[in-house]
Amino acid sequence: MASPCPHPQSRFLTNIVKCGNLGRVDVHVEERQLVTRALRRERRGALAMLALMACVLGAFPAVCGAEYVVELTDDGAWCWYSSPGALYHDHAVYTGWVNRWGDIIAAEYVLGDSVTSTLIIHPRLEPDDHDHPVFYATSDGRLTAFYSQHARVGTPALYRTTMSAWGIGSWFGEHSTGVNTSGAGGVTYANPVAVPGRADTIFLFWRG
Repeated sequence: MASPCPHPQSRFLTNIVKCGNLGRVDVHVEERQLVTRALRRERRGALAMLALMACVLGAFPAVCGAEYVVELTDDGAWCWYSSPGALYHDHAVYTGWVNRWGDIIAAEYVLGDSVTSTLIIHPRLEPDDHDHPVFYATSDGRLTAFYSQHARVGTPALYRTTMSAWGIGSWFGEHSTGVNTSGAGGVTYANPVAVPGRADTIFLFWRG
């Protein structure tokens, strides 16, 4: 579903504009060169989630102190360089991955119910674990997923925003940040960072 709203872009600023009374998220786009580490740690294959977050928040004290692993998919990959890869709200975890076909997947896992819901938000982007989505929640609870291809010339960061709060069932159309850096790397590793004191305004950092 494409948004009919105006969508101005500039070198360092992209506005995510939603129609009606859904509000607006301002995304300030900056470049960040990430230092490549000698030891590159990646997670491939089955994507698992530790319930440490639930223990810290006191949501399920019965499982705290014991190893508690939930496998969300047997076909998912992600890497450490993009963050946050998951959000927690009201006993549910919102996360995502890229599968073997290159589909970008958003997922919702309800703690305690052992129910996982998934949705392809971009089919066949690229079968690369560096493409996985990261998430930002607006003040009204809508989720924005950012993702991109891995180090391809001229490729931008892409993003979509959910139509309702804390749910992955319906999304607005896909938008692009554009590319504001030269070189062969394109945009890789989205890292949205909230701006303190400015509601729904973030800086989106990436490696160019």
